[in-house]
Amino acid sequence: MSFQFFDDTITYLKGGRVPFLSKYQESVGPSQVVPLRDFMIEIIQVGLRKSSPASTLDVLKEGVYNYVQEHQIVLDNKMIEILSICIFSRREELRRVFTELIFQKSVDKHLVDYNYNIEICMASESFSKVNEAYLVLELMLRGQDGKGLERVVIELNNQEAKAFVGKLREIEKVINSQKLNKLYKQELIGSSQ
Repeated sequence: MSFQFFDDTITYLKGGRVPFLSKYQESVGPSQVVPLRDFMIEIIQVGLRKSSPASTLDVLKEGVYNYVQEHQIVLDNKMIEILSICIFSRREELRRVFTELIFQKSVDKHLVDYNYNIEICMASESFSKVNEAYLVLELMLRGQDGKGLERVVIELNNQEAKAFVGKLREIEKVINSQKLNKLYKQELIGSSQ
């Protein structure tokens, strides 16, 4: 496995077309290309879940190591370290990619409830940055069929939170302008009668 495979997996997550089979079938075998890509995505998600935006590399590495041990996956410590470093070095980009993917999956769902917390790490051995605030946003989504309830948790740093709130303000403007247009049309219809 190469760093290029890691990069190609990120490109794939972003929606880019990557010829995984033609590029990697000789080195890993044609039947192992897709499972390896899926495993890579799973390890990236685990690394991000087991650490916060302010965590150190050691915390991320420990999370990946524990996951590998719990699931009895045969992976040597050097490969765990390499994967952890790859994830750690691009974790802000990866968080944005997965956040976007979550929002894309949520398109056909309705927001039922939400919760948010602003958390500040005052001091810790496991966090590299202290006194940094981040927003933890919890969304409760229900499918259009009205059945399954899904809980989605997103951690946003200060910059990401500001961008998110900015998008919410844009949405609010559109909704408010639609409401005004509707009221204006109702007034026109009412005055013409």
